Amino acid sequence: MRVPKSPTRAVTADVVKYLKCGVPLETSLKLVLGSAFDAGFEWLLIATGAHPTAVRATKAHKHFHDEVTRAQAHAEAVRVGVLAKDSKPKWAMAWLQTQARERWRPAANDADTANTLRKLIADVQRRAATPVEDPRRRRPAHLADGTPVAPVLPPAPPVVIDEEWVGGMELVTRGDPRAEPDRPILRCPVR
Repeated sequence: MRVPKSPTRAVTADVVKYLKCGVPLETSLKLVLGSAFDAGFEWLLIATGAHPTAVRATKAHKHFHDEVTRAQAHAEAVRVGVLAKDSKPKWAMAWLQTQARERWRPAANDADTANTLRKLIADVQRRAATPVEDPRRRRPAHLADGTPVAPVLPPAPPVVIDEEWVGGMELVTRGDPRAEPDRPILRCPVR
């Protein structure tokens, strides 16, 4: 079978037919395009603008992408409807967990989930019961006896600027006692 350079209406209709039945995208493309199924993925890349060499997407590429997206959403909606009706929920849930795993991933274990939920509820209740302390009142400026409290962070060291680079302005230089010998010299413009 000769694969067209862009998706035709017939190819789009066939891929959509399989997708609506719940067949995965790769399998649908293999059924319609055969061994050249990667052309379908290339068409989707072109339509989204993610293809490395294609400059712009044609109307056929955009139509193919739109129809594939709609068909995948339709297949998921049908399986969710089956879950809602309770007709064959086991198979519908299995399909959803494999085909739409980012939204329908299986829980680790129902007992684990229940325990985790209980722990989460207990944690929220515990946090709600404890009063919230204003962080500005945690560290007083003076102790009860009047002794000043040392700041948490030490004061910032003076900026040492290379005198030659600035051009002889009044600055803290290497020889100044305020300059710390283990600090690097920062080169920053002075106005």
